Amino acid sequence: MTKEFREIGKSSTANLVTKGDKDRYWKRILVVDDDVDITTTFKIGIESTQANTNKKIEVYTYHDPRIALLDFEPNFYDLLLIDIKYIV
Repeated sequence: MTKEFREIGKSSTANLVTKGDKDRYWKRILVVDDDVDITTTFKIGIESTQANTNKKIEVYTYHDPRIALLDFEPNFYDLLLIDIKYIV
């Protein structure tokens, strides 16, 4: 799977992070849901709460779980918020 194809299912705000960027953030949260409204609400809500602090919370959003798994980095995220649909 090419990088261009993987970018389609990823939110435009979830960019690739370099090692230097990893040190800038206090906490990192991964949100995976097929509903764009939900991921946007979480991202805006969480990131707006820390506007006056020097501790940054970075929220990474994905709309396709397969792409989220391809880009997943172990020991990088502090919290995972994942929508799981159970079908009987």
